Amino acid sequence: MNYRFNTDLGGGPRDFMTQPMAGGLNFGGSGPAPAANASPVVPTVPIPNPGGVVDVQPQTPVIDPVNPAGGGGNWFSKSFFNQPDEAGNGGGGLNMDFLKGSADILGAFGSLYAGYQTNKIAKKSLAFQESAYKTNLANQLSSYNLALEDRANARFAQNNRSQDEADGYINKHRLG
Repeated sequence: MNYRFNTDLGGGPRDFMTQPMAGGLNFGGSGPAPAANASPVVPTVPIPNPGGVVDVQPQTPVIDPVNPAGGGGNWFSKSFFNQPDEAGNGGGGLNMDFLKGSADILGAFGSLYAGYQTNKIAKKSLAFQESAYKTNLANQLSSYNLALEDRANARFAQNNRSQDEADGYINKHRLG
């Protein structure tokens, strides 16, 4: 009886002939292999009904909520490596869909972190620009008021007017 095995060593599927072992044991199976689309055999359990007639009902199979398809392995091997289908074909190799999804998630977290860092830099830049604006405004007010005072004192002194008149003009036209 021939069986096909997919090896993880490369080279694709290979045919192996099952040989009887010493003592007449043959672990390769003595009957025909089950069909790929065969329904699983569900054991039946007799359940009595109220009328006293025994009715045969199928036993509900236990389904693993974590891995409904069954099979062994842990989450790492099931996530990162392709699993064989129901007929036993395929399996092995990297699960590129899972790896792509993982890379996309990591990229999204990286983008979120970069956006957060950019926002922090923008806030610092805005605070610096606001500080520079306020300093520049204070310097311009001081410069304007100083120029106004110098001009008023010079004009009032040249026209032989009193310092009190010059101070009144300066106070009236001063900014800030």
